[in-house]
Amino acid sequence: MEGSFDAQRLLGRWTHLIALIGAVGIMLLASAVVVDVFMRVTFNSPILGVDDLTKLGLAVIVSSFFPVCLAGGHFVTIRFLGKALGARGGCWLEVAGGTGTLLVFVLLAWQFFRFTLYDVTLTGLGTVVLELPQAPWWWVVTAIIVACVPIQLVVLIDAVIRALGGRLPAYEAQKGGDAATGGEAPVPTSKAMDPIIIAFLGIAGMFVLIALHFPIGIAMGIAGFFGIMAMLDPVAAAKMFATLPTQVLTTQELGAIPMFLLMGSFAAAAGLSTDLYRLFHAFVGHYRGGLAAATIGGCGGFGAVCGSSLATASTFMRIAMPEMIDRGYRPSLAAGCIAAGGTLGILIPPSNLMLLYGVLTEQFVIALFTAAVVPGLICLVIYFITISLYVRISPQAGPAGERMRWPERRRVILDCWGVVTLAGVVSGGIYGGYFTILEAAAVGCIFSLAFTYFRGRLNWNVLRKVLAETAATTGLIYIIIFGATIFTVFISLTQMPDTLVRAIQAANVPSGMVIFLLLVMYIILGSIFETVAAMIITLPVVFPLVVGLGFDPIWWGIINIMVIEIGQTTPPIGIIPFVLHGMRPDIPLKTIFTGIIPFFFADLTRLGIIAVFPVLALWLPDRLGMLLN
Repeated sequence: MEGSFDAQRLLGRWTHLIALIGAVGIMLLASAVVVDVFMRVTFNSPILGVDDLTKLGLAVIVSSFFPVCLAGGHFVTIRFLGKALGARGGCWLEVAGGTGTLLVFVLLAWQFFRFTLYDVTLTGLGTVVLELPQAPWWWVVTAIIVACVPIQLVVLIDAVIRALGGRLPAYEAQKGGDAATGGEAPVPTSKAMDPIIIAFLGIAGMFVLIALHFPIGIAMGIAGFFGIMAMLDPVAAAKMFATLPTQVLTTQELGAIPMFLLMGSFAAAAGLSTDLYRLFHAFVGHYRGGLAAATIGGCGGFGAVCGSSLATASTFMRIAMPEMIDRGYRPSLAAGCIAAGGTLGILIPPSNLMLLYGVLTEQFVIALFTAAVVPGLICLVIYFITISLYVRISPQAGPAGERMRWPERRRVILDCWGVVTLAGVVSGGIYGGYFTILEAAAVGCIFSLAFTYFRGRLNWNVLRKVLAETAATTGLIYIIIFGATIFTVFISLTQMPDTLVRAIQAANVPSGMVIFLLLVMYIILGSIFETVAAMIITLPVVFPLVVGLGFDPIWWGIINIMVIEIGQTTPPIGIIPFVLHGMRPDIPLKTIFTGIIPFFFADLTRLGIIAVFPVLALWLPDRLGMLLN
């Protein structure tokens, strides 16, 4: 069977168009939020009903991203087993994962139809402020999700044809393609089996499904469904596929994710990352290791307008690597500082992963952003010290460059006003209490779009690429969150975290030892899983455990994010080195991992500092809370 009909070619055009329309909707929604902020701050006259339209608009827009995720295979999937089984075995695993995805979307379509018909349309449900009928909005969402079923069916048929003898993809070791919980869990009514055994079976089942190439969000949803069914009944488990996803789709804090993604993409397109690199280069480039330090500083600054580690690392691989190689830097040092600097993308606020943690654990997101400031600065200082020691031991690794004259430095400073303004407006608005998280994301999105336009770098190709990437990334994140919220309810029903806390206390295991073991686990998980997946998979069990042992949830959020990011560069599996090697195949993976080793020990040092001295993360949020009160 030579010809496998190409599902991506058949469906790509229309699903891509729908996703682009949705991404344009995000920009229009951001514009409306910006106008509302302007009217409120300037004239103390906010636009009536913006919150109503924002929630419903988010539901429609985000759902429009799901078809392109299905058609293009934009999921977080672990494919190590596919490599072990060979191309044919990998194809059959894709069939298994595709079947699970189809079943989940059939269940979603069915439950969304019931929800829209019975809970919205027949009850005449309206919006809170404007009292507009919600039914038309939810029928659009339902229609899109129903349309996902035949789309996934076509994708599944394509996978079956490949597995039966069509064209075979090359399976390589990889980590996949590139909200609020549902309130209190219902009380179990049936306990045919011990809940703890059910919990362990559910967790084991989830990892088995992940190993079988089920997308991570789908695996969590399926494991959660069968777990809830075991604890309650099939009807209650099925209803979770409407009540929880609808809450996720209308959560405004999560709506900031696509806007922050747009902000980072437009900022990169506008050349703001290049400006940052030039700024640090102008003042430290003439020292030994100065360009490496400039790269770290540029990554930290870009993290304040990007929020993505992979985006930060890949951006500076294009900008900084050629500069350092041309000036005689050792490739290992150059690649190592880019990989390490890339991890700052989700630590320096605003951070999408931090935002997800706050929403899913019901923590104040601004407090999390504030708590990350001091650890972020400590990270920068430790990286600078690491580079200094590196070039002191091996001076030829990072030779000094020419000193830039002051007239040139002044020109560089003037050229950097854009990125400084963008970071200042977004961060200042958040910490100053002027913006909510969604409003800050909207303002950042529109500002970065304006910079791209006025710098003459906005064209149709750039706009289309930015919107398409945002749509695909947002869709896969929301699918993971769907599954995570369902799985969280299941774990809550079993009361497994409470049982673990009691067992640890009864065994007199030191709390510090528990935290140490969790940190080791996260470094391993971070080297295997994508950052969002590594956190969300473990959150339903680990977060209640850590809080139950008496640790601060804000502090743990910072620690959690830091340790997962360390895993992203941990030899020999970390994903960031593979991304860098993909961009520069001429630099061997061994060279990249060799360069990362000094920064890995630097990461362990700063992790230990924040773990032993929680006040470094908690002092600033406490001060901010006192000022706001």
